[in-house]
Amino acid sequence: MKIEGAGVLVTGASRGIGEATAIELAARGARVTIAARSQPELDRVATAISAAGGTCVAVIPTDVSDEAQVKAMVGAADEALGGVDILVNNAGLGLNGPVAEIDPADLHYVFQVNLFAPHVATLAALPGMLRGRRGHIVNVGSVASHIATPGLGGYSSTKFALKALSDVLRAELQGTGVHVSLICPGPIATHFVKGARGDRGGLPQKPVGAPASDVARCIARAISRNTAEAFVPAYYQALVGANSVAPQVMRVAGKRGMVLASRFAERFL
Repeated sequence: MKIEGAGVLVTGASRGIGEATAIELAARGARVTIAARSQPELDRVATAISAAGGTCVAVIPTDVSDEAQVKAMVGAADEALGGVDILVNNAGLGLNGPVAEIDPADLHYVFQVNLFAPHVATLAALPGMLRGRRGHIVNVGSVASHIATPGLGGYSSTKFALKALSDVLRAELQGTGVHVSLICPGPIATHFVKGARGDRGGLPQKPVGAPASDVARCIARAISRNTAEAFVPAYYQALVGANSVAPQVMRVAGKRGMVLASRFAERFL
């Protein structure tokens, strides 16, 4: 889909991947609306978009854990843009700790943010896309959409579900002119872990991994090329493929493997 001139809504746009994506798409000529909980942070991102020569049409303070606010967000974006052509469901929240210790209230809340909010936003934006026979929905998943590791069972369950929803929606929309992309980042150098619920022990306590701008460029490419699924960094696709062929390796690695991987990331990434 052509990005230049398109009306875009990016959720979770006050920082990290969402901020970088809003700036990237605006730089490519999109008319962008941005949503997140913090008005001051949204204003800061809007200023950055304008300073880079892009167009931020509106900022829409939204708590995506509230379905009524999600519907209102899409309505506000639709009115401001004259139609949402591209929806980037980026807002997300981590949930860490052993499955046996996950608070059900935390799991319910993280499902609300990571799965139900993208679904509600999609339901609100999709009719307009179908009428126009053009549109693109981007769901930001994770490598954890494919590989479940000890300590990330709660988070991974939400991202597995988001992958399933994305895969089925993509198949159901074939021939309509509306496309669906699932973007699966590995560790990204943001403060995502800091905001996670649950026990953060054993995970990197500082931003590690690829820059958020890499994910933003991947999202832009996926929209332009109608890519079904993409990984950041790209080599994680090989890891996911290897896990599909030999899942017993991850099972044997277990919790100790996760801890060692986190220590390696903190030191070298």
